[in-house]
Amino acid sequence: MAWSQVYSVVDVVSTSLSVPIAIAGFWIAISQIRKTRAAAEAARDTGATARADARRAAVLVLIPQLQRIDEQIEAAIEAHSPDLLTAWANTWRWQASQLNQYLQTEPLPSAVDLPQQLQASVLAAANVKQGLKNATAWTRTTKRLSETVTAVTNNLGALAVQYAELPDRSAS
Repeated sequence: MAWSQVYSVVDVVSTSLSVPIAIAGFWIAISQIRKTRAAAEAARDTGATARADARRAAVLVLIPQLQRIDEQIEAAIEAHSPDLLTAWANTWRWQASQLNQYLQTEPLPSAVDLPQQLQASVLAAANVKQGLKNATAWTRTTKRLSETVTAVTNNLGALAVQYAELPDRSAS
C-alpha cells in the first residue's frame, strides 16, 4: 500500500467522522450551557433570598434598639440634659433612617404610614440640637421629638410581628 492510498483512506475516514464529531460537540456544548444557566439562576435566586433574609433580620434587630433609644430620649428630656438628648437624638436619626431604608426596599402594606412617621422623627431629631440652643425652645423642641418618636415606637410592635411572620425563604 502506497502512501497516497493511506492518505486517501485517512482523508475519507476523517471527512466521514468530522460531521458526527462536530454534532456531538455542539450537543455537549449546548447541554453544558443549559446546566450553567440553571446554576446561575439558582445562584441568583439564592442571593436574592439571602439579601431579603438579611434585611428581615436587620429590621428585627433595629426594632428593639429604637424602642430602647425612645426610652433614653424620654429620660434625657426628663433630666433636662441637652447633651444627652442630642446624643440620643443623633442615635435615633441613624437607626430610624436605616429602618426607613429597609421599609422602602421591602414595603409591607400594613406599614404604609411608618415611613412617613420615621421621616418626621428623623427631622425632629435633626432639629433638636438647633432647637436646644434657645433655652425657651426646650419644651417645644422636646415635645415635637417625643411625639414623633412615640408615634414610630407605637407601630414597632406590629412591625416586629409582621416581619417575624414573613416566610423564611432560606429553608426552601
